[in-house]
Amino acid sequence: MTKLTIPGPQPLPLIGRKILLSKFVRDSLGFTTQLFQEYGSLVSLARGGGTNIYLPLPNCSGTVFTYGAENVQAVTSQHEIYYKYPLTGGLYRRKDESPRTEPLKHFGVGLFGVNSDDHRRHRQLLMPAFHQKRIESYCNTFIEITESISEQIEVNQVIDVAKLMRLLTLRVATKTLFGADIEEKGSKSAALLQKIGILLSNPITMVLPFDLPGFPFYRMINLMAELDEEMREIIRSQKATEIDTGDVLSMLIKARDAETGMTLTEDELLGHVSVIFAAGHETSANALTWTLFLLSQHPEIAADLLDELDTVLQGKAPTIE
Repeated sequence: MTKLTIPGPQPLPLIGRKILLSKFVRDSLGFTTQLFQEYGSLVSLARGGGTNIYLPLPNCSGTVFTYGAENVQAVTSQHEIYYKYPLTGGLYRRKDESPRTEPLKHFGVGLFGVNSDDHRRHRQLLMPAFHQKRIESYCNTFIEITESISEQIEVNQVIDVAKLMRLLTLRVATKTLFGADIEEKGSKSAALLQKIGILLSNPITMVLPFDLPGFPFYRMINLMAELDEEMREIIRSQKATEIDTGDVLSMLIKARDAETGMTLTEDELLGHVSVIFAAGHETSANALTWTLFLLSQHPEIAADLLDELDTVLQGKAPTIE
């Protein structure tokens, strides 16, 4: 393992690197912005290395941050040099520690957990589920659910926009990803995802990953196991029907490699479904909430948007075009 020569803050003796790690986990954007201002567009979390936030492999020289179009393009396009790893980061290496930590093999894995030829194979298997015609077939679902949610909004009444957007994206995600009849289970899965996300962003989970009662890591593993069971039940139920019902999951179950004839295993499906569900629900809800907040702060842009909707749609529902 080589020692990093990339500039960065000098850690204090003994616990200095853990302090820097905690600062990053607590406010990643604010802390890295501060580092970039002080050290430039390429900076290590700690001078000399010795930190490992994301990589699940043991031989990591240190954590490095970068920004700028050229650097981002280099990292995101050279797949054989810059590998992807599951979204649980360094915690992923604990997946084989005990039967209790096995949910780490699936949670947040999906396309993030495979590289090189495996990555290409998985992408090819997933692509039909996101084909343009497939997405277009969801248009009416988007409209129906959005109109249903809109009817719950009363003019001049205070509402929790974030909560409303989570409900909207949850209903869209469960309908398009899993099918029509699992809204209650979808709500439970969404709640589990949210709790897991909070624990994953807790600095104590990363710094003290002990599978013992009272520690955040212990609670997180319990929740991941519960989510695993929920998702497995949904997958097995869909497999039993042996029908492509138009949702993403049924198509992934039917997907078959053109050359080898291989299909996705239940564990692979579990990894992909957890990532797609999280991306289609929580992150989309956050994006919509921030969009509505920013429009409320810029009434002139909101007015332009409403004018465009009136002019183009003339009171009709949106179309793909």
